[in-house]
Amino acid sequence: MLKVNASARIGNTFDISFADGSLFQILATDTYSSKIVALLATAMQLHSVREESEIGLSQTFKIIVSSFGSSMAELKGLPCKLISEDKSGTSCALPVSEDRQIVALQLISLSEIISGHARKKGGALMHGALAEYSNQAIMMAGKGGVGKTTASMRLQPPWRSLSDDATLVVLDDEGKYWAHPWPTWSSFFMPGGSGGIWDTQRGRPLEGILFLSQDEKDGIEPVGKGESAILLQQSSDNFIQPVHQILNKEKMRPLYLQAFDNICRLVRHVPCYKLRVSLNGAFWEKIEQTIFVHQGMKDGKGNSFANFSLE
Repeated sequence: MLKVNASARIGNTFDISFADGSLFQILATDTYSSKIVALLATAMQLHSVREESEIGLSQTFKIIVSSFGSSMAELKGLPCKLISEDKSGTSCALPVSEDRQIVALQLISLSEIISGHARKKGGALMHGALAEYSNQAIMMAGKGGVGKTTASMRLQPPWRSLSDDATLVVLDDEGKYWAHPWPTWSSFFMPGGSGGIWDTQRGRPLEGILFLSQDEKDGIEPVGKGESAILLQQSSDNFIQPVHQILNKEKMRPLYLQAFDNICRLVRHVPCYKLRVSLNGAFWEKIEQTIFVHQGMKDGKGNSFANFSLE
């Protein structure tokens, strides 16, 4: 079983906020749900709500988590059962289990409640690594095995990798997109895996989306909005699929349509590129020169990009 650093006391409440102004509070009501919520709080770096006056604020979306002793067979394989849902919050129940894979699926289910709320407001959960440069962010997307994790590890200061597999994109009231790191839940499935910790509340303005491919030489080029939407939809699908275990087909169809609408709007406002990454090249310099050249920013050596030419 994974180690829990957060307190697993019954009744513990944790909160999480995003750059779009959303605020969530997660409350566990019994021993088992407290352990699962504590795992979630550790992985996503949630804040503990200690003052009674902070619990149940009207502007928050509340997630009430309980558990029961039914077997997975009785639930037809569901790791999480939705009990009720409205504009103010969600109530759900988890079947008690000692199986590592089921516990991981329960963590995914709880996190999907949060990311699903962002999707309703115009955001999307993407299969992409998130990196920060001078307090701004880019997302490196691509199919599994293309090298997102490796590329994240190769980034040099002042670059900083925020996540290597998943990114939550949110849309604020002014029409600006922000990106938050999201847990690599697959690390909770793997035998011997210890999970991980991600600062999910570290939101940064999303300045570009890059679709990775391996090549002999580093290179970068713009991608059309139509192609970008298709590629991002495929990334988004990877994270919507687990919801099949909770929702029926009738409820899944509008979810897919909403996700695609959000992606189409996203690519109209955030530039997208194809990024070719070589084995030993400094590909991040291509990103700096292409995305940040028009912003009058400086590179890690203090040189201004304002005078840089792409020709």
